[in-house]
Amino acid sequence: MKFRWLLFAFWLITVLADAQNVPVWVRQHPVNEFGYAGVGMAKTSEEGYLNKAKERALADLASEINIQISSSSLLHTIEDDGVVKELYAESIRSAVQANMEKYRLVDSWQNGNEYWVYYELNRSDYEEYMEIRRQKAIKDGFDFWYRGNSMLEQGDMMSGIDLLIKAWEVVQPVIHLDLRCSYNGKTVNLGTEVYASLVGCFNGVSLSVSPEVINGQAFQGVEAPVKVCVLRNNRPLKNMTLQASFLSGEGDLSSLAPTDAQGESSFYIRNITSKQSQQEVRVSLVLNAFKVLSEGKYATLFKKALAMIPEAALVINLETKQLTAYILNQHNELRTLATSIRSMLTNQYFNVVDVPEQADVVITLENNLKKGALIPGELYNMVEYFSTLSVQIRNNRTNVVILNYSLNNVRTLVPENKSQSQAESMAARELLKRLKREFPSKLKSLTVDTDGEIPVRSDVPKPSEPTFIPESGAIPEVAPYVPVQTVPSTPVVPDSQPVVGITSTKPLRVEWFDGVFVEFSHLSVMGNKSRIHCRIINTNRDDVSLRLYISSQCVVNEKGEKVKIERMKLGSDSGSYMVEALIVPDIPTECMFEVPKLEQVALLELTKVTGESIKIRNLK
Repeated sequence: MKFRWLLFAFWLITVLADAQNVPVWVRQHPVNEFGYAGVGMAKTSEEGYLNKAKERALADLASEINIQISSSSLLHTIEDDGVVKELYAESIRSAVQANMEKYRLVDSWQNGNEYWVYYELNRSDYEEYMEIRRQKAIKDGFDFWYRGNSMLEQGDMMSGIDLLIKAWEVVQPVIHLDLRCSYNGKTVNLGTEVYASLVGCFNGVSLSVSPEVINGQAFQGVEAPVKVCVLRNNRPLKNMTLQASFLSGEGDLSSLAPTDAQGESSFYIRNITSKQSQQEVRVSLVLNAFKVLSEGKYATLFKKALAMIPEAALVINLETKQLTAYILNQHNELRTLATSIRSMLTNQYFNVVDVPEQADVVITLENNLKKGALIPGELYNMVEYFSTLSVQIRNNRTNVVILNYSLNNVRTLVPENKSQSQAESMAARELLKRLKREFPSKLKSLTVDTDGEIPVRSDVPKPSEPTFIPESGAIPEVAPYVPVQTVPSTPVVPDSQPVVGITSTKPLRVEWFDGVFVEFSHLSVMGNKSRIHCRIINTNRDDVSLRLYISSQCVVNEKGEKVKIERMKLGSDSGSYMVEALIVPDIPTECMFEVPKLEQVALLELTKVTGESIKIRNLK
């Protein structure tokens, strides 16, 4: 007992001694009336604790500096209500901290667990340092700004923008200071001038394509090039880097060379791999340098400039005759996979026919599944499965194989307590993910010769019954893409009734994500509101949870205008912000979008919270 009291007394004496040795600046943050003080602490157990304590002390020191925005600075000119200071003061402090000089170490202290450090910066030293930086920013920034404007005047826009970006990078850390200087006998504010040059550099810039509309065929290229011209106030812009991509539809495009002295470049449509009747290619400028403005802390200042970057659109009208395909299933052990692949090919690429004599191409699908070993686990055991998929496409006129694609021995781990059908679904889902990620790029290089008659081939079997008859409880075959027929006018009907006059026998159905489809039902009108009615169909074996935010969905009317979605309904859940529902297999879930009155939906784009989106067009 006496020994315990001795230990306690020793501990108490040690604590009191340490308390007496703790510096005042550790117990209470120091105040320096002639400058700024910064204190930082790091645990001695932290790696590099000496440097971390110093960094925290300098950050603390910088936070004490009161950022004064000059009445002649760019930030004051743009907005003088305190908001600018709130938005950019922290950025300015960070720049000060990164380049701070003449701070001095006052003291440091360490006990068993902590390391403390105290730094100080004299106010007059800080002001002298900022004045030197201001003068240097004016000198270097003016040089970049002057040369950048000269390049713009000469038509070399890329070089001009690069120089203006450098001017901004020089003046940005001191943008809150007075950056006035003399130029051509007058006083200019360099910060304001650099900003105005960047914001206005795209004024008068136009980008055009010729032709603006072309005709094409599915899985064919277009022989004639598409010309692109870039002008600024009708003067050619040389060395402009360009990019082209499909905004709607899909295909393969050649790259564009920088514009020549006439401000021109060109590209080719190598292949069209979507069967969408009208597709659009967007041509735009590539301005990597502008990422400094669009992604930095000052991005909000340059929204106007970024919005002025010109774009051009090329419309591709697909010829009426669509590419047809006959799908042949062999060794079809994963029936759900074959169903999903058939749906993907039907909705996105081909019109599927029932007899080979009507097909431009014959697509042979083959898949199998093998059970592997039992893998012991800490919580539960897993069974490995190895699945294989092959897709072969042959030209039906020449019988030449034009594409071979395969996925071999894709490993899937399935919990031991899952049934065989559940294991098949998991393996099929893994294969389908790989297929959707890799297969489109393979199709981009695929061209199909459609000249001549299709011969009758004895080597292509014809079904005497439907290609796939589902077993009890299996997933039914997905109907091929059939557009909804329209009528000249749509009468006003109650919300609960479909629009009279729509006589389509098969509704428009498109796969949204793995095994989940969107089926357009009808468009109804109630007073000054329209309602778009769809069904969500889950063809998987498991339930699927679906959540939709109204801000992520998009409806475009017949005039090409985006309209506001005022209310959504998914199953029994409705609201003006978010809806969610559990989509159970094989039971359609109603989905409705209420918008201002319209006659036709040019585009309905649905997007999950996880990012998967789908576009459905021309709904009437």
